[in-house]
Amino acid sequence: GNWARHKAAVVLPYDPQQMVFYELYSMAVPLLVPDEHLLPLFTRLGYTNLQDFEYQSPGWEVPSKELAYHWTENAEAYELRWWSTLTDFARSPHLLRWGSVPELLWKLLRSDLERVSARMR
Repeated sequence: GNWARHKAAVVLPYDPQQMVFYELYSMAVPLLVPDEHLLPLFTRLGYTNLQDFEYQSPGWEVPSKELAYHWTENAEAYELRWWSTLTDFARSPHLLRWGSVPELLWKLLRSDLERVSARMR
């Protein structure tokens, strides 16, 4: 089916289909994403920061002094919050952010999704 025909989508960050966020956003499908308080819970165990998947190509090292905090599964909560604020889930405009399942359902049922979609274009 055509994803653009859907009225909205709930996107949980850093799951195996991370690129879905960008594809749906580019199609102006309204996206419901966790708010800044929940975001670190989802990003903590993403493939990008699991130590089992840690690999750096030669020449891609970042000097430690340029990093404010480490980005690993063992990071402290304040470090994860800081890194999460830099993600597209936190910075992209026109996203419908939710902090609880009831709020998610309310926004899904009560938001003017056509207006949100128009603003995303």
